[in-house]
Amino acid sequence: MKFQDILEETYIALSANKIRSGLTVLGIVIGISSVIAMVSIGQGAQGSIEASIQSIGSNLIIVSPGQARGVGSQVSQGRGNARTLTQADADALTAQITSANAIAPELTGRYQVTTKGKNTNTSIVGTVPAYPSVRNIEIDEGSFITAGQVQSLAKVAVIGPTARDDLFGLDAGSVVGQTMRIKGMEFRIIGVTKSKGGSGFGSQDDMIFIPISSAQKFFAGDDYVTTISIQAPSPDTMTTIQEEVTALLMERHKISDPTMADFSVLNQSDLVSSASSITTTLTLLLSAIAGISLVVGGIGIMNMMLTTVTEPRLADCIWLQLARHHSNFYFNGLRTFSIWSVSRYRYCVRILSGTACGTIKPNRSITL
Repeated sequence: MKFQDILEETYIALSANKIRSGLTVLGIVIGISSVIAMVSIGQGAQGSIEASIQSIGSNLIIVSPGQARGVGSQVSQGRGNARTLTQADADALTAQITSANAIAPELTGRYQVTTKGKNTNTSIVGTVPAYPSVRNIEIDEGSFITAGQVQSLAKVAVIGPTARDDLFGLDAGSVVGQTMRIKGMEFRIIGVTKSKGGSGFGSQDDMIFIPISSAQKFFAGDDYVTTISIQAPSPDTMTTIQEEVTALLMERHKISDPTMADFSVLNQSDLVSSASSITTTLTLLLSAIAGISLVVGGIGIMNMMLTTVTEPRLADCIWLQLARHHSNFYFNGLRTFSIWSVSRYRYCVRILSGTACGTIKPNRSITL
């Protein structure tokens, strides 16, 4: 029997049970597609997180108060919760880390902001004029905070496009010169930033920027800062600047043991590596779940075929009886019963044993 004849016979056998064959193929396609989809979702999440990290600035080094660590049974405050960084630390870094392009301290908090008939709860960022350069922010309308406004504790604000839409509506037009109230205090809008899109690290479109001195005076009540952002000239200089920042802050805080530091210094590469590690683990987890689902689905398909599919018993007897004398019949029968064996394992046993029904003799005729 030629290979073409085998393909033809296989097609005929499969066509005899079109619904069963179609459902089987559909189940396999869905299972494989789910695995591919899960892996794609994981890789897409990884790319999105890395893009979000890159969007907050280039060649960025972030200094945060506190350091997450365990000492015996005690656990120190995590990063960002402690109040160990002050405006004086930021001023010292600005004066002594001369290799950095720009340094911008930040004091961030969430407050209720209101205008006439509208209100929203959003992030208020107290910062300095260098902030747009450090965080890659562009001004769409008006201007950013000036050094004079920081020194005079001016009640001025620069708002993101999302915050503008929430406070003034989508068709508000220009909002420069209008006022809003932050925690009950009136601030005048002097600028609007360009849209940067959402970010897993906080959407800068939904932030309001005010002078850091005003945030410290009116909202925090002291001169601490929540973050100090430093922009390095290039990726090659990030490690050197990171070491200089660590050494200077340890000297100022009178700390000799690096493991006892009350601050943490991370560069953008560290953030990308950490995010990649997390998303890789997530991708593996999703792939494992999809693989288990594929196996369970395959078992379900086999059980369905086992309980619902019936083949004629006489046909297999005829094929195997003839196969004892003719090799072509044997190989054709082997191919046919291999397909059937997906749902009926007993055919495989009969083929290997070479006995059909156990009662048919080689020289006995078969009566229909």
